[in-house]
Amino acid sequence: MSFTANFWKFYNKYPVIVAFVAVLPLLYFPLFYRLDYLPILMWDESRQAINTIEMVKGGNPFITTFNDIPDHYNTKPPLLIWLQSLGWLIFKSKELALRLPSALAGLITCFAFIWFSNKAVKNVWVGALAAILLVSVNGFIDLHVTRTGDYDALLTLFTTLFMMHFFLFLRDESNQNLAYFYLFLGLAIGAKAAAPLMFLPGLILSAILFKKLKLLVISKQTYQYSLILWALLILFYGIRFTIDQGYANAVWHNDFGGRFMNSIDNHKEIFWYYWQIIWDSKATFLVLLMPLSLLSLIWRKDEDYKITGFLLLNIFFFLLLLSIAQTKIFWYAAPAYPLMVLALAFSVVQIYNKLRKIQKKVAHVLLLLFMGCIFAIPYAHILDKVIKNPYFDWEEPKVIYAPSDYLRKMYYNQVEVKNFTLLHDYFYIPAYEIYVRLINDKDKSEHVKIQTGGDYKLNRGDNFLLNEEKVELDLRKKYEILIVDSMATLKYGIIVK
Repeated sequence: MSFTANFWKFYNKYPVIVAFVAVLPLLYFPLFYRLDYLPILMWDESRQAINTIEMVKGGNPFITTFNDIPDHYNTKPPLLIWLQSLGWLIFKSKELALRLPSALAGLITCFAFIWFSNKAVKNVWVGALAAILLVSVNGFIDLHVTRTGDYDALLTLFTTLFMMHFFLFLRDESNQNLAYFYLFLGLAIGAKAAAPLMFLPGLILSAILFKKLKLLVISKQTYQYSLILWALLILFYGIRFTIDQGYANAVWHNDFGGRFMNSIDNHKEIFWYYWQIIWDSKATFLVLLMPLSLLSLIWRKDEDYKITGFLLLNIFFFLLLLSIAQTKIFWYAAPAYPLMVLALAFSVVQIYNKLRKIQKKVAHVLLLLFMGCIFAIPYAHILDKVIKNPYFDWEEPKVIYAPSDYLRKMYYNQVEVKNFTLLHDYFYIPAYEIYVRLINDKDKSEHVKIQTGGDYKLNRGDNFLLNEEKVELDLRKKYEILIVDSMATLKYGIIVK
């Protein structure tokens, strides 16, 4: 049997695998290229890093800690920290250990597209197109989503999966899909607490429109399979509630009602904030192309493609609830992007199939033009972005990250390990703290200490490292110092007297 015959035999048996392998090179670069290039970032990623290192060093697996006390600021369930802890034990690069779960979550989301399109419409290439579109979305291939060690990519994977299975349940009344819905809903809560609950109003309305709400309410399977969800909630919350006093109040304030009804950490924005950022920067090309999805509603006789209406409905209600919530941050919109690209991919393929029946050559040309524009503009922009690896645009990298870069080089033996005190004027810089811990833990020595806030207590002969003019001025008022080495914005010196 020829290679071609063998290929088509394999393709007919495993179309999902063939399609995934075909697009994998296009997915790799946006998700994984130079993933560990930047140092551990402020603010959230470095806090997760400290949660992780303390869990690895013998902490309670059900209680995340910060400075060895239960963390009542970052009160998310420990699912991400478990994954990061596993990577921490495996990889020498701690930046990679922190970020790999997010990147893998993005890749699995793309694979799920192909699986789902095969299930929904028997066409794996709809999912392959959606995967290419997803890694072209600026808000998805972004800091705090797939490019850093944060909760949002993992959340987005599980919300996408439970949306897929809920649709298949509504369409087919399959109890297996209902069970998977509860499983992935529980895992989504384990990934980021209350965030996935924002989808529930849209799902309930979808059940009403599909005339399946009564089935959900009266079916005993609904209550049987909901035990999967309760088991996961007990795993993620119940155990900690019993052993960590004060955690329940902290969870309510940080993750549930407090964050929804009040602006936390000064993250207050206008009502239209998410719609605005999606249009302005995070997914502009999706907004421009989303009107194509309305054709799926017009061509509603194509039963296989009523998925588009389901997706558009749930995108709208999810973004509406995010907009009503008082705490608004750009990465909260991340779970909407997979649903948007799925709706667009189904619509593009549907339009292509309609045109092909009328004029095959025109259909082929338009599809090629569409893909050419995707690769020439949004996908090319994403490649440029991951090559440059920018920091958050509100940060001052030369001020914040100069010490991080130097400490990271010390940890990886790229510069000489010295004994010194790092001085800075910020109250809270876990990005420094994590590298100091790594350096000192390496040979159980206190090579680096940290002092902050201006009241510096040093002795004659002590070495110091700083990169802020105010810190240097404060130090000179109190001590006679000698700058031994200047490294860009960093200064290494010694207390003379």
